[in-house]
Amino acid sequence: DRVSTQSTGYKETRSLFRVVKRRNSHQAKQQKNTSFVSVDFATINNIERYRLICSSVIPRPIALISTTDGKINNIAPMSFYNAVCSQPPSIMVSLTRFKDGRKKDTLINIENTKHFVVNHVTLDIIEQTYKSSAEYGPEIDEFEVTGLTPIPSLKISAPRVKESPIQMECELYKAIEIGDGFEGSSTIVVGKIVQMHFMKEVYSDGHINSSMINTVSRLGGMGYGSAELKFEINRSEWTEKNW
Repeated sequence: DRVSTQSTGYKETRSLFRVVKRRNSHQAKQQKNTSFVSVDFATINNIERYRLICSSVIPRPIALISTTDGKINNIAPMSFYNAVCSQPPSIMVSLTRFKDGRKKDTLINIENTKHFVVNHVTLDIIEQTYKSSAEYGPEIDEFEVTGLTPIPSLKISAPRVKESPIQMECELYKAIEIGDGFEGSSTIVVGKIVQMHFMKEVYSDGHINSSMINTVSRLGGMGYGSAELKFEINRSEWTEKNW
């Protein structure tokens, strides 16, 4: 059994057991002197909770969501985002509220049109993605602000982001309210994927070549990370046959 690791322009293969043994030895030394700090979430405020959650659930993929109200397009990055299942093929994204409890334009557009696109965020478009995170009014088209290019979807009304290497056209499957509708609460949006698009260089024969995609993720605080180190573990406990 082996672990294959890959970084930009460099590949190496190392023994899985050698890597794990060295790691476990280091962890064992640390655990001898380990102590814990416990935090009661009932005693801290929303911002403190948010900070701890975001710094603990890492790395988080970024969904650059594009929507439209029929006249004005909108794009916004969301990092409370992940896959759900393959039948129906679906993803989920948690859309938090403004501090005054108002819904964000992205959620309003999804509720009204039932459509949205999840665009994959890479290092090539992180500057534009970050710029789209500002709180613009509903009359502002973030495509124009950021310089990203809207292109038509095939099955839904929301546009795609041309510069993104992977785009998922989604229809609203279900929306679930979490919290009391004020600051700190959110709406979990489950989207059914009806069409996907890939840049030709990242897709071949039903597989995605992840080495061609420099994915950017959210970390704690204002931190971001990129997938420069990638590795595969090929062992009998879990393989593609288990999918």
